[in-house]
Amino acid sequence: MDVSASDSAFKERLEGPIYDVNPDMTRYILTVLAKPSVTKEMKGLWERCPSGNYVWTIEHVFPQGENIPTSWVEMIGGGDKSKAQEIQSSRVHTLGSLTITATIRSRAACPS
Repeated sequence: MDVSASDSAFKERLEGPIYDVNPDMTRYILTVLAKPSVTKEMKGLWERCPSGNYVWTIEHVFPQGENIPTSWVEMIGGGDKSKAQEIQSSRVHTLGSLTITATIRSRAACPS
């Protein structure tokens, strides 16, 4: 028997590192959020290239990796690199730092 998550558990998952926990659910949420903006010129948000990769990819707004660009350290951490790293570790994989996009490269690899 399937049991739904409680509202508090659902909210906790949505506010947490959802991309790390469930990239497929993250893709679903981002496509639902993007759907009102999709035009007929845009490929379907679930479309795949012949290679099997998605045309639309999930991208991180907050840079990943150890070397946070100086501009981000200034903007997010007020110049404090350790503070910026702390914020990065808690936010980089959350919905607020993710977007779905089709890069020129991915669109070129998957002609219409």
